[in-house]
Amino acid sequence: MTFKSPFASLPIPGARMVGRLVLLNLVVVLLAALGIAQNRARHEERATTASKNLALVLEREIGSLIGRIDLVLLTVSDEMARLPAAAGAGSTSLDDFMIRHGQRVPEIHSLRATDTHGNVIYGRGADLEAHPNLSDRPYFQQLAAAPHPGLVISKPALSRVNGEWEIVLARRLEAPGGGFGGIVYATLTLQHFIEMFASLDMGSTGAVALRDADLHVMARKPLLTSIAADVGNSAVSPQLREPVLAGQTSGTLTATASADGIERTISFRRVSTYPLYIVVGLATGDYLAEWRNGVTKALVLLAAFMFLSILFAALLHRAWQRREGHVEALGMQERKFRTLLESSPDALVIVDAREVIAIVNRQACYMFGYPREELVGQPLDMLLVPHNRGPLTPRDVMQGCSPGATATCGPWRRPARSFRSASA
Repeated sequence: MTFKSPFASLPIPGARMVGRLVLLNLVVVLLAALGIAQNRARHEERATTASKNLALVLEREIGSLIGRIDLVLLTVSDEMARLPAAAGAGSTSLDDFMIRHGQRVPEIHSLRATDTHGNVIYGRGADLEAHPNLSDRPYFQQLAAAPHPGLVISKPALSRVNGEWEIVLARRLEAPGGGFGGIVYATLTLQHFIEMFASLDMGSTGAVALRDADLHVMARKPLLTSIAADVGNSAVSPQLREPVLAGQTSGTLTATASADGIERTISFRRVSTYPLYIVVGLATGDYLAEWRNGVTKALVLLAAFMFLSILFAALLHRAWQRREGHVEALGMQERKFRTLLESSPDALVIVDAREVIAIVNRQACYMFGYPREELVGQPLDMLLVPHNRGPLTPRDVMQGCSPGATATCGPWRRPARSFRSASA
């Protein structure tokens, strides 16, 4: 009969346990990677939303400002058409009228008008003695050539009146008998836009720019070098240039700026119907800084978890190896005991504390005529003769013994012999 150690049924952590720990680490790593990726996507989504909102706010603010200035220009144009032709250069009433309406839009830096030759003759701050001439300015030539050009917005230029960088918003004046009668114009300094942009929270390396229809810089924050050097800069990424030149009025993209080499999430919008674009860029390094800090913390925790789990697996494996050695030693001792038990010439029966037969050797089976399977688990009484068991009991009678019976009564198949018994 093959001996089976009672220790074999106990759970033994081994290669499967180590494999489960490895699998657990893989699952934790995958979950951490998924969480990190989802967290980055949330930061990118927030940056996209923020850049869109900033572009929308600036587009509406600048569009509203231009609309209010245009209304002032139309009002002055109508007033000049109403005045008699005798009102000459430097008319006090017209100058006062222009000053009053110019003050209603505080952002206007200057409000002036010219004659048909481009000489500045009306307006606040105009040097009527010097008569600054604007006839060579592209916006003046455009208005003089076209009968109904509407509002014209110039490219940035250095003012001949005050020496500041400005953009000009101008309308054509009609002469009393028809034809070109000069222009009325308002100026906005580029510094005004730069200060407007500076009030926004763009991060340390964010950028915002006002560009013309050809994407040339009109005003930018932060300045790359100076206002004069930035004006007209057309360096933009292909990802921005392509949709704008294709006629797209708004959009969002991620690209590396050609001007400074910084990657940004960029939102652009056309300013109402005017040939202007507002471009807002939030730097990837700024809005992902918090995410990178979170990644660092997550990686530290993940490394600590992996280290502890590997340490635990190593300790568990060592404990398992020691336990395996103990189990094998016990098994060897049991095999030696079983060999000695089976090789004994005497009949040996081992019982537990309840006097139930636990182990018998081959000689005991031969002596009592029972197979091993019928003896193990039975009470020891079944092998004892009545005088060894004490007074006859009802159980003895049921097994075939009667009062005064001899030692031959009982369930054993062979005459009882003296034998040795041991308690387990």
